[in-house]
Amino acid sequence: MRKIIAKMAVFLLMAGFLGTGLLPALPALAQEQTVLDKKCTACHQVDIILESRRTVPEWQEIVTRMAEHAEGELSKVDQLIVLNYLKQHLAVKVVK
Repeated sequence: MRKIIAKMAVFLLMAGFLGTGLLPALPALAQEQTVLDKKCTACHQVDIILESRRTVPEWQEIVTRMAEHAEGELSKVDQLIVLNYLKQHLAVKVVK
């Protein structure tokens, strides 16, 4: 949780200081954070998620599998939101 907050704080500082028009992206970050908090951390501590490093296909498989086991519904939209966050922040690139 602290890592996510730290990332968001850095992002906010950069957006504020640079004035680059990055602020419209903030609602997406808030939405990702809300879905992660409500859906993923219902079963997992956030540290388990943040410390995991997977490839994009691995994250896709995990999100699909977790949607079947989630407490409450994890809609297709929520799955895409979670997957987008994982791809942007926690996915490792495969070097061939």
